[in-house]
Amino acid sequence: MKDLRILKTRNAPDIVPTVPPITVGYTPVGVELLIDSRKSKYLNPGDTYTWHNLEAGYLHTLAIQNGDKVERDLALVNKGSGALKPKYSIPFSWWCEENKGMVQNSDGSWQWRDHETDED
Repeated sequence: MKDLRILKTRNAPDIVPTVPPITVGYTPVGVELLIDSRKSKYLNPGDTYTWHNLEAGYLHTLAIQNGDKVERDLALVNKGSGALKPKYSIPFSWWCEENKGMVQNSDGSWQWRDHETDED
């Protein structure tokens, strides 16, 4: 295993990676890449769930750190949470049986389409 490389990605406000503490015999391994989801202009102020959430806390934060190099659909942040600010009009936890009006486009991105007709 001499060629094994380990990259440990950690979201600064996420408390889960601190458990178990080193004092009980846990030994951290690998090189740590520290990110901070609190710096995202797209997210609501976070909480313990959001900071540990894979989509909102980690994948979104990694994507925006790399600017235009990583094209990650913003709608994926709210797939299982409500972390996006309301101004982006993406339903809270839309990944369910009916997807709450979210439709996947041919390019793989997700878009909210109001399927109900408005009555005057």
